[in-house]
Amino acid sequence: MADRVNIGSFDYLVTFQSPIVETDLRGSRVRRWQNEGDFFADVDESNADEGVDNNNYNSTTTATITTYLVPGIDNTWRVLVGNDIFNILSVNRVRNKPYLQITATKQDEVL
Repeated sequence: MADRVNIGSFDYLVTFQSPIVETDLRGSRVRRWQNEGDFFADVDESNADEGVDNNNYNSTTTATITTYLVPGIDNTWRVLVGNDIFNILSVNRVRNKPYLQITATKQDEVL
């Protein structure tokens, strides 16, 4: 984890969302997403785990997102970067600084 953060590289406006689980009219549990706030962040995407399965090319895009402290964030949340959805895997505070380093994977579906 980086000990130095360059806030000048916070050039993406990302949206953090937390899950809310509700019960619909049929009694089924339904998850919806609530916006928790927009924050400027540094987003570094990379492709990993590339392969071919049933003649389909598959790859997993991961991102390291460095941003300001986000109250209440955990690995049940997700991040919207433009039109892409990233599911949070881990959240770590940058040593004694008011910043977070988040690891997330890109979700296949679109908004």
